[in-house]
Amino acid sequence: MKLLITMLAALLALAAIPRVNAESIDIRTYESGTMLTAVITARDLMTPVIGTAFDLYYDPEVLSYLGYEHGAFFEQGGEPIYLVVPDADHKGGKIVTGISLKRTDTLINSSGTIIALNFEVLNKNSTDLTFKNQIISTIEDGKRKDLEIEWINKEIYLTEEIPVVAKELPQPEPVAEEPEIAELTQANILKPEFPLAMLIPLLILPLICYILVRKLRKRRANKALKTFNPRFGKPTPLYPS
Repeated sequence: MKLLITMLAALLALAAIPRVNAESIDIRTYESGTMLTAVITARDLMTPVIGTAFDLYYDPEVLSYLGYEHGAFFEQGGEPIYLVVPDADHKGGKIVTGISLKRTDTLINSSGTIIALNFEVLNKNSTDLTFKNQIISTIEDGKRKDLEIEWINKEIYLTEEIPVVAKELPQPEPVAEEPEIAELTQANILKPEFPLAMLIPLLILPLICYILVRKLRKRRANKALKTFNPRFGKPTPLYPS
């Protein structure tokens, strides 16, 4: 009887130990400073798979989506296509993810990281990550078929223990000092130069103007005498030369 009780206690203890099921999709979160990363990992897949898809819901007031990093799992098969669309319904807090190999690529049945989604922690409020509409598919008889594979930790509750490190404000760039304006002194003020030779044209110019005016007046007077009265014959110049 004592032996039976001991065996039952051992079985209960084994049942209480958390374990990752074989052939599953495991979701875990990692924290570093103000960053939180959700890592989706394939565990011991027996059936070759071609792709996966899921929707991730989060609180945009607590977390801010930064981007994703592809893992090595699907990269083993060729050149997978990644479709990661944040804010798919324009309401915030949702990421639609789809990953698929091409039919000409090699299907994968092993373990490895599928994708990692990075978030910035905005504040220390409690929140959760919820994965919905998750599928993982294979090709059977030329058609895509969804597999019955368990997704572990598809609802992750994050407590107020999320670390938030205060951001350092960017320091303003140093402003270049303005060059000092040199004081004006008699030594650096240019003195105007007025050569004596420039006085000669200024003195000659009025004399030339006076001569031109006298000649013009003389011509007008002679013309007026010629046209005044032709009966007087040839007029005598007013200003004989």
